[in-house]
Amino acid sequence: MDSSDNNTSIFEIYSRYCGIRSVKHDAKEELAQLLKLLELRRKASSIVDDLNTLMPYLDLTVDSCRFARFYDFVFFMCRKNGQKNITVTKAIDAWKLVLKGRFRLLNEWCGFVEKHQRHNIPEDTWQQLLAFSRCVHEDLEGYDPKGAWPVLIDEFVDHMYRITSSNSSSTRIRGCNCGDSEAEPCRSDDSFPGLKVKAGWKRKAEVEFSNSKLFENGKRSRSIELDDNRMYREANRRGSTTDDQMENASHGSQLGSLRHSACAIEGSLSDDLAKMQTTSSY
Repeated sequence: MDSSDNNTSIFEIYSRYCGIRSVKHDAKEELAQLLKLLELRRKASSIVDDLNTLMPYLDLTVDSCRFARFYDFVFFMCRKNGQKNITVTKAIDAWKLVLKGRFRLLNEWCGFVEKHQRHNIPEDTWQQLLAFSRCVHEDLEGYDPKGAWPVLIDEFVDHMYRITSSNSSSTRIRGCNCGDSEAEPCRSDDSFPGLKVKAGWKRKAEVEFSNSKLFENGKRSRSIELDDNRMYREANRRGSTTDDQMENASHGSQLGSLRHSACAIEGSLSDDLAKMQTTSSY
């Protein structure tokens, strides 16, 4: 690489990048050379300066595929030393520049990432954010909690859900004038209809499903236990009745036997007395 490479314009680098990306074969070496050219440019020009120079000359408003290619190039520019991720600071600066006017939740997103993200931004998250900005509206309508979004985007939606839930509660409390017929009725602030199904569902679904199965199994076991107890009490009640009947029958039988024995003894005494009277008469 000669000294003239230091003066390679950002337009030429971008043109080479688009040419390499349009070819399907493995182009790691070509991309590595372009990355070195960009690193040499960093000595004289910042990434923001290069983007501000490049963007006005690109027609990025008509073709969404063309913008997607440019968006990937921005990530490529922000990489350092061949890494596959970029720092949070670079990502936020680039997002604010290239997604301005394209992502209605851009300020909320950048503020969330700046405050909560402690690790570098991988390429998958970078690319998925563009898809998120296109298919999800400002009120988060269109967000699919079952979709394969990166964790950072799911956490951002959770964050927005907590904010709107808190705001809705505050609005209902401040706006409630119970007992005042002239006051305006309480209104629910459903600012994010896309969050009627709570975000982050796919991370919680397995746990919730497991808990529900445990709950249903517990209910079933409890029902079986109650049925067993009911049958046991019924059997005991029937058994007690049978035992009482048998005991009464046995008691009656014993009384009958005693009565029969008494009659037999009385008869025997009567016969002996008669014999004694006959003997004495002779």
